[in-house]
Amino acid sequence: MIAETLKVRWLACGLVVMFLLGLPAVVVAKKAASTSTNAAPVTEKAPKTIAGDDLFEPAPLRKIQIQIVGAALDQLRKDDRRYARATFRDGTTVIQDVGVHVKGSAGSRRNIDDLPALTVHFDKFVPGQRWHGLARVHLNNSVQDGSKLTENICAELFRQAGVPAPRVTNIRMQLNNRDLGVYVMIEGLDKTFIKQHFQNTKGNIYDGGFCHDIEQPLEKISGSAEKEQPEIKALVAAAHEPNLAKRWTRLEQLLDMDRFITYCALEVMMYDWDGYVLKPNNYKLYWDPVANKITFFP
Repeated sequence: MIAETLKVRWLACGLVVMFLLGLPAVVVAKKAASTSTNAAPVTEKAPKTIAGDDLFEPAPLRKIQIQIVGAALDQLRKDDRRYARATFRDGTTVIQDVGVHVKGSAGSRRNIDDLPALTVHFDKFVPGQRWHGLARVHLNNSVQDGSKLTENICAELFRQAGVPAPRVTNIRMQLNNRDLGVYVMIEGLDKTFIKQHFQNTKGNIYDGGFCHDIEQPLEKISGSAEKEQPEIKALVAAAHEPNLAKRWTRLEQLLDMDRFITYCALEVMMYDWDGYVLKPNNYKLYWDPVANKITFFP
């Protein structure tokens, strides 16, 4: 809806062209500035340590083993969206009682005895339990992408452009002693993720759900207990403002406009036919209570 009311698709295409044309000049200018003899010495800051960083560095594929047996396996065969208890192994690291359920929709959905995509929730049954500091990861079967690299590349493009996007890597997946081959591992979109991109992590994270625009109630992943979603309703009202000049002003007050336009431009450039701009589908929102602004991300 926001993309439509801003007529942003053509704008996004234009931004892509400007980005591609302007990038070489920007790179040259930055290089010249960095090599100038008159430039002041730059003091490099120590890199910020983020939970899970070591998992997403280029390295030989980790072998992840998940065991789901007995009543837990029977449960997933009956209701694969409900968390079941499992054992998670990464080399010599063994984590008991993690929560696992099947994920995916029409294109990627596979049952637990096939090639399932899984969500692994480390502290679902054991509060505070973590794996390399992470509470949740998604293990995607990537059945619609034989290269197993599309999510890696596109997520990095979003991140480099300043749009929040999850970290992605590849793993070797084994489920109940079945070798499922190469999978795509994605970090969960929780407060650990939000902390990488926002100074305040106490806002609300929303999931757009399956083909829902923001006019429909969104699932709240985390945040306050308030159910009315006033920040979403305010954004919807601004998008319906009939006066175009006032609409832009109202949207700027409630929406991180720079990030939103960049997000739309990249979705068009990548031809993300299953994202917010072209569907809308598969998107998340974060409401920053300090700035009182909403940010869209894939």
